[in-house]
Amino acid sequence: GQNDFANAIIAVGSRIIVAGSTSSGNNGFVASLDQNLNANNPIPLNFGGNDSAYALAAGSDGSIFVAGSGGAGNNFAVVRFNSDLANPVQQLYNVGAIDEAYSIVVHPVTGRVYL
Repeated sequence: GQNDFANAIIAVGSRIIVAGSTSSGNNGFVASLDQNLNANNPIPLNFGGNDSAYALAAGSDGSIFVAGSGGAGNNFAVVRFNSDLANPVQQLYNVGAIDEAYSIVVHPVTGRVYL
């Protein structure tokens, strides 16, 4: 689209993962980049509102965590993918009027996720 933004990028092993937002459908996205930096099958993140992905982290098992905002109530969002960006599990949290998560960390020993 004409207003697409990459907000986060991480290296996981030999892969590069990027996340951001797009004006097409107002969705966030996550994608794996190939060696030519082409996005392979970007995965839309649709939480039911103006959705954005702002941060990425990797778990010790290779799982990918995405933090951002979305949903009709401007909630903050977390999505966990397995190592091949499949089987997403997502959760929205509403702790106030406008909630957004701009960073995410996965503890390397306990696996706990901190936003």
